[in-house]
Amino acid sequence: MTPEKPWKQRLIYPALGCTLLGIVLFTAGAFMAMLGWFHFSRLHEIPFSTRTAARVARAVVSGGIYEDRRGVYRLPPGWGGLTVDGNAYVTRKSDGLVLIMFPTWRGKGGECVGYLYSSRPITERDIHRGDPTHPSMLLLCPDPDADRQTSMLEVGMEDVPDPSWRKISHL
Repeated sequence: MTPEKPWKQRLIYPALGCTLLGIVLFTAGAFMAMLGWFHFSRLHEIPFSTRTAARVARAVVSGGIYEDRRGVYRLPPGWGGLTVDGNAYVTRKSDGLVLIMFPTWRGKGGECVGYLYSSRPITERDIHRGDPTHPSMLLLCPDPDADRQTSMLEVGMEDVPDPSWRKISHL
């Protein structure tokens, strides 16, 4: 016959082990949930409302609101969720064309995706043909370099049903 274990060994030690295991599993689960949220938010584009962005665009084009000297328009709190960084980027061309970029996703370095508003229909003269199969434009965009806020980047364009808007990407 084996001697009986003391009550601490029979009751408390297994309970402590289960408690510690529960704490470790809970902490690991919480960490994985936070990591998944961060990963998800960096991989997916935020929703975009052309109706709301059109109000911003009309105000910029009409001169009701102005961008700073670098071409950045900091969106007011009610419109801040329109872009991934709370900014719209304004490019004014010498022929009067006003282009406003609304970034909806930022990746590593200069990678970005978003929507481009054009104050008039974009013509062949406006398009840069670095790659003959993919139309692109040089636009003021968020700069991956921490020292500057903006830089001119070549972005690819896709048509969308409204002629004032283009889906753009720089990958």
